[in-house]
Amino acid sequence: MERESDPFVLENLRIHEVWALYAEELLKWGEFIYAKDFILEVNLHSRILKDQDNYAKSLLMLSTVALMEGDSASALRCDMLCHQYAKNMKLIEEAIDHTFDLLLSFNKMDDCITLVNESINMAHSLRDKHLKLNPLNSNGTTN
Repeated sequence: MERESDPFVLENLRIHEVWALYAEELLKWGEFIYAKDFILEVNLHSRILKDQDNYAKSLLMLSTVALMEGDSASALRCDMLCHQYAKNMKLIEEAIDHTFDLLLSFNKMDDCITLVNESINMAHSLRDKHLKLNPLNSNGTTN
């Protein structure tokens, strides 16, 4: 029988997921040094556990820290890796936005245009896949 003092757990949290949330909060508060330690742990554990979403998220956060440390080359490398691993649409959007801002801050307009064009191509590709899986009815709506 469950006691009233027992915690009600909706789902199990893995420790590296908690570290990722904590690191995000530390970044918001400007605590980049402390955040970096947690982000590196998230990065390592995510690779070991093959957690692609948290690995991509850690890369995006590492990019932010690298930029704050003045290492724009590492920031861009982390962004590019994040693009390869991100599969969550919200994270993909954040990665594109982050990369665009980074490129724009260094006046890399040609690279910004390329990024935007590739993003549009990706959106068209996703739409085409969606339409292939969900063909339009005669009234113009999907099944």
